[in-house]
Amino acid sequence: NFTLTISGNGNVWTDFQFDHSIHGTGGTLSVTGVTLFTGTIDGYAIESSETVVQLASMTIEGYSGRTGEVQGGAMNISKADYSNHDYAVNLVTVIGNCRGFRFEASDHVVVKDSTAINNTDNSVFFAPLAYDPYTACYHGVVDGCTLTASGNTGVQIISGSNMTVKNTVIDTTGGAGV
Repeated sequence: NFTLTISGNGNVWTDFQFDHSIHGTGGTLSVTGVTLFTGTIDGYAIESSETVVQLASMTIEGYSGRTGEVQGGAMNISKADYSNHDYAVNLVTVIGNCRGFRFEASDHVVVKDSTAINNTDNSVFFAPLAYDPYTACYHGVVDGCTLTASGNTGVQIISGSNMTVKNTVIDTTGGAGV
């Protein structure tokens, strides 16, 4: 297990990627106060498995956001347990990515006071791992978010239970709002 904390004062990091297949699994990754931007990467800015990822006061922009790119997005977190944490995402903006906030087989995820704009797929996505309904997300919350111009859905929940969407504005989607 590891703990990695990235804290910036509004710095822009270009072409940043955290990938569990390279950086390992388990532990905690905390990122605050930076902008992660790419104009070239067709992948995720942050992709983790069994790592609690907490993002706050930051922006992720441009990951798989160009025509024909479908391999990634802002983040994809799988098999993480947030039951001892206040949030997974707080005051985060994702702009122009393929996917916004994606969680698979994770528990007690809270996406709070965040914004998703012009993402070509789902802005918030809760799903089972490899679409196996026995590995779904449980006890997830989307609270106080604004989700605008989602190419597919504003919030997509596949399987799982005790999922809550509240105080959230969903505007202009290619598919369902929730």
